[in-house]
Amino acid sequence: GLGEVADLLRLSKQTVRRWIRTGTLPAVKLGYNTFRIERDQIDRLIVQRRTSPVKRRKIKYTKRRVK
Repeated sequence: GLGEVADLLRLSKQTVRRWIRTGTLPAVKLGYNTFRIERDQIDRLIVQRRTSPVKRRKIKYTKRRVK
């Protein structure tokens, strides 16, 4: 299930669902909340996540006035 995929990818179930919805993780919907995800696709993402640099958000720092 999605929990197994989330564990393999070290993600939350919510992220797995979002990746399915956006096409990052190809899957076939079989029922109301049932998806089929090929192991090849999971393996591809595991390798891709290991080899690609982590995208970090830029943090904006604002000056605070001290009164």
